[in-house]
Amino acid sequence: MSSLRLASLLVLLTATPIAAQPAPPPTMPTPLPGVAPWSPVDDDGWPTGVSLETLRGLRACRFGERMPGPGERIPCRPAAHPEPVQWRWGIDWTNGVALDSPATTGAAQALGVELDFTLGHHLALGARYELMGVGLRTTPDDVTIARTQRFFAQARWRAFTDEVDRDAWAIGLGAGYGLAADAIGDDAPVARASLAREVGLYLDDENAGVAALELAYARSLGADTVDTVTASLRVGFEFNIAEPANADQLDEAWSSRAWSGADVFASPFMFGMGASLGMRLADNLHLVASGNYVFGRAPDTVEIEGLHGTVAALGGVRLGPAWPAPAPLYLQVQAGPGLVATDQGLERHAFLDAEFGVGFRTCNGRVSPGVRVRSQLDGGLDVMTGALVLSVAWGAGAGDGHDGCGPAVDDRGPIAYMPTPPPPPPAPIEPLPPDPTLVTGGGSVTGGGSVSGGGSVSGGGSVDVVVTPPPPPRPIVIDVSLGAVLLGGLVQVRVDPRVLPLDRLRVFDVDVHITGPAAQIATFRGEVGAVLGRNGVAVRGWSELATSASEVHAIFTIYPPGAR
Repeated sequence: MSSLRLASLLVLLTATPIAAQPAPPPTMPTPLPGVAPWSPVDDDGWPTGVSLETLRGLRACRFGERMPGPGERIPCRPAAHPEPVQWRWGIDWTNGVALDSPATTGAAQALGVELDFTLGHHLALGARYELMGVGLRTTPDDVTIARTQRFFAQARWRAFTDEVDRDAWAIGLGAGYGLAADAIGDDAPVARASLAREVGLYLDDENAGVAALELAYARSLGADTVDTVTASLRVGFEFNIAEPANADQLDEAWSSRAWSGADVFASPFMFGMGASLGMRLADNLHLVASGNYVFGRAPDTVEIEGLHGTVAALGGVRLGPAWPAPAPLYLQVQAGPGLVATDQGLERHAFLDAEFGVGFRTCNGRVSPGVRVRSQLDGGLDVMTGALVLSVAWGAGAGDGHDGCGPAVDDRGPIAYMPTPPPPPPAPIEPLPPDPTLVTGGGSVTGGGSVSGGGSVSGGGSVDVVVTPPPPPRPIVIDVSLGAVLLGGLVQVRVDPRVLPLDRLRVFDVDVHITGPAAQIATFRGEVGAVLGRNGVAVRGWSELATSASEVHAIFTIYPPGAR
């Protein structure tokens, strides 16, 4: 029997091949590069991507208490561990007037840079540099720019109204040296005093973005004194901030009726900026005080000339009928004195500003696009110029007196969540294996022998091939960024329907998972559901996860037939 089997096997090996040829191995996808391990906390134990302002009002974490897992509620506020040196830098644009010199037009503008270091919580010591241009009359019909560079060493004391928000009144004193032309004081020592209103926004547990509006008076101490009165708008960053003294207190407005704001004017005839303070007297009646600097048109020219600008201080009222919603109309009327820089020097005038437009209410303030018309009141009402205006206001009093939105709070403090890891990339789609090929030949096997293996061989010379079915299709995961919610809801970037993969969602089963700030998830889910419904997409299941991130994501899981 054994010799018969051996003979059968020899015939099979020497005859024309009749076995199925093996299929080539499938092409494997290129592996993804290694990804650094993700952690919900940084090296100091602070939740990644969560600011100190988000956790203000929570109890301090106990010694040894660990943060919860990703996506879970944060129960306490970890201690901030900043670097030992707290410092700040800023850059500002300055506008104002130059006084006490008959050689100037009265206009001054400057670019300033500051760097200071904070001692304790309130005192800062540092330096300031200014590159200033002053309008100079060389002849009755010709105006040039006299440049001066000023170097100051200065001290600033900050009185915080809210240390977590970096809201403070700051008084500064400085002394230094100025390099200037003879007409504006020549090279001489310079003294400077300032009063600023500062605001900020924490970026994490120790760094913040900051801004300030500053009024300053400077005087050169040479033989020919030149005084400047200026207003500066400064932006910058503050680093390694010591933990604020009021970190355990919730954010509360200092007044339920007051507000502050910034204004920008733009047209072919004028361009400028300003700041406003307001007080809500009734639901739709506000008392408003404003200061602004407007670049005007030089006489007999069609170009805006900064050295012929106007500084004005105005007061008046803002009122509106509270309709139509959601953008009610408003009218604002203000009047007050101003200084106009001309080729002949400073001139004093009285102005009347009328502004009308619409106001959009936000969580923490108001955004109002409109039109402003400026008239001169000397000797009668004379309309001078006009411009489009964009006014941004923030504060509890900026609205109509009704409650706005804000962070969710319960008896344990603010509701904040640990960050969640980024969604994994979609799984690669593996290529299907090639179709198996059946190969037959004319060989024969005599006797009753058989060969077993990948196939079977019988005396009739046929081959049976076993084909492995392809694996079932895998779900496809698509992560789409729907927008962002910044500054506590004051700035919102909404979903654009064009970013949704509507063509791929219409034909398969779809699950949708929404992640983002807790206060905004329901709104974004409603918007996504409305867009999908209008485009014929049937969602099988919805899920949500509140995170501390400002960005909102929709994760679509698409199930081809047979994937579930």
